[in-house]
Amino acid sequence: MASEEDVEGFRASTAALVILAQQHLAEFFGGVDLSSPAAPQLITDFYVPFTQEYGRAAASLGADYFDTLRSQSSARGAFEAIVADPISSDHVANIVKKETAIPLKEQQSASPTHTPTTREPAQAASRVTEQSRATVTDSGAAQSSAEPRSRVTVTDTGSGTTRSGGSNVQVTDAGKNPARSPRSRVTVNDASPKRLNDEAQRLIMRPARETIVRSVAKDPAKAKWARIPSGPTTCAFCLVMASRGAVYRTEKTAGGGDEMNRYHLLCDCTATPFWRGDPYPESYNPDALYALYTKARKASGSANLTVGEGSTSILSTLRKQQGIR
Repeated sequence: MASEEDVEGFRASTAALVILAQQHLAEFFGGVDLSSPAAPQLITDFYVPFTQEYGRAAASLGADYFDTLRSQSSARGAFEAIVADPISSDHVANIVKKETAIPLKEQQSASPTHTPTTREPAQAASRVTEQSRATVTDSGAAQSSAEPRSRVTVTDTGSGTTRSGGSNVQVTDAGKNPARSPRSRVTVNDASPKRLNDEAQRLIMRPARETIVRSVAKDPAKAKWARIPSGPTTCAFCLVMASRGAVYRTEKTAGGGDEMNRYHLLCDCTATPFWRGDPYPESYNPDALYALYTKARKASGSANLTVGEGSTSILSTLRKQQGIR
């Protein structure tokens, strides 16, 4: 049974992990010369293991969340969460390529000003409980541990207290690049630090969300999960997904395609498991959200929400009606 405190506690823990990761990423970009021909490869070599290590920590948080809620539910029989793997190296590398690419007719040769060594994601001292299945490290990276899993505590490296604020850490100041000579040409998009900062949140959170989804699908107690939004406003797409309540188990039972697993950049929605008889947290009212969706669907003339262009008219109408994005 997911209480308000359970949902907010999980959200705060994952938000703190993402903040820690984004601070780590800002430190890295602070030493990267974007005008260097070596910059694209330097960024890729750092960013791939960086997102994977933090993703492992997020997956562990997701597993703890699932197991805790299951132990409080009516579910019977032994079952433990299935921990999802981090995003594949090729997938992350392709994202880096996309986010750093700029059209260039020529590149000025230059030597790299930064090569990640002591700040590599997997090379720092543990900052979390030693028995945790995943730990957050001194540099903000996560390390895999063979020890039995315990509740993972993520703390802010600055104050030592858990943060529950937004996960969007600005990298503008920390990510200033070394001065370039007037004739140098950038080899990496100047917007890359901000873009990869935002993308990191989604890549890190994905294993946590997939852990919930996979565990629900395999649980013999026939769990289902719901997308629970956060904050005073929710975007149109997330509102529609959240309006369905705890119906998600597989794509077939949810009545849709892979839209149920789609999350936009910096999305703070929480995938939360439920079992038979579990009440929703007080702040989550899928019936009220569904009423908003139905109103927009009728006004748009669309029969239902589908993946791709078919959803455009409903979402556009919903945005106009509710004044949301």
